[in-house]
Amino acid sequence: MIRPFLRRLNSLKPAKAMRILFTALVKSNQRVFTLCLLYLAGLTTAQATIYNLCTSRFEVALAPQCFKPFGVDFQGLLFVFNRNRTGAIPSGYTFQTFVDFLCSTQMQDNVISCVLKLMQRHSRAQCSTRDRLGVFSKGHQMTAFFDTTCRKQCEQAARQTLKQCFAAINANPDPILNQKASITADKFTVIGTTQSDYDNFCKNRQKLFSCLNPLSNTCPSLLQRLYTHWVNVEAMANATDILCADRAQYFQALQCFSNKRPALLRCGRRTETAVRKVRSGRYQTGDIPPSQYMDELCKSKLLQIYCELWGYSKLCSEENIKLRRSVECASLPEPCRIVRIRPQKHMSPLRKRLKVDIRFLFKVNCGKN
Repeated sequence: MIRPFLRRLNSLKPAKAMRILFTALVKSNQRVFTLCLLYLAGLTTAQATIYNLCTSRFEVALAPQCFKPFGVDFQGLLFVFNRNRTGAIPSGYTFQTFVDFLCSTQMQDNVISCVLKLMQRHSRAQCSTRDRLGVFSKGHQMTAFFDTTCRKQCEQAARQTLKQCFAAINANPDPILNQKASITADKFTVIGTTQSDYDNFCKNRQKLFSCLNPLSNTCPSLLQRLYTHWVNVEAMANATDILCADRAQYFQALQCFSNKRPALLRCGRRTETAVRKVRSGRYQTGDIPPSQYMDELCKSKLLQIYCELWGYSKLCSEENIKLRRSVECASLPEPCRIVRIRPQKHMSPLRKRLKVDIRFLFKVNCGKN
């Protein structure tokens, strides 16, 4: 599977290969992105000699501009990055304490944003297309290293547990675990769209959540990562309790919410555009530090929720709107329950200090959440 893909990639013009790389980044397609990096790493020495001027300048600038100012020993970083083959852990650290230092929230914000911004500056120089690809390859290898190194070891096993929990009740985990799952997707249908799926899920949901609940203690980092797909496993129990309370109302509401008029489709498209911009800021330009990524996704998705509730209010009964509002509020990932508004010039001093929740911003009555 990999070799045919790489052969095809090598047959493309560099500009086309670059577009594939960018698409993989924006869509967070880790598999395609990794294959693109393999393609870039496979350039011959002769090709690298011709095309590597900008890449070399970028590599030389990395340590003094993006690591030394933040107190990161570059030899220590190389030791971790190259799996103990080069470099050395600085004195005063063990391997694990140095990794913990690199993976701290502030350090990731500082270094990742700096590397991406430096990458953008060097790729804008008078470089060949292939040299720009080299700059992007080196930059994204470095940021991907942080993501891989800082990811908790429990996450792979926890993903398997999630799948097994759903399999145990014969339910589909794709709305949560599918790699193509989108934050803009409608989570109202998580319990199914047919009466048999509904009955099966609602009958077995206690068994499902008894299986899922321990993950909040054994691997909380995976549950936090799922937030970026607008999946809150812990809150899903509350949301499905609401949906399973009245079978007839659920299917009546589902019929109305299946009516995707142009105004409602625009809500999703606007959110997809906003989310692409946020992901670009996080993974390409460095304008959005990792610690602020979820906040920005929250703002984009909350606007979609408000837009869709307003649109459905023109089509659906008040009871159905109340049901959807209750489910949306119950499903909110924890970081989105309080949305921090960054100070801006046009804001009043009072508004700058506010922590504004979804009720205030979007007039969605979420009760006492």
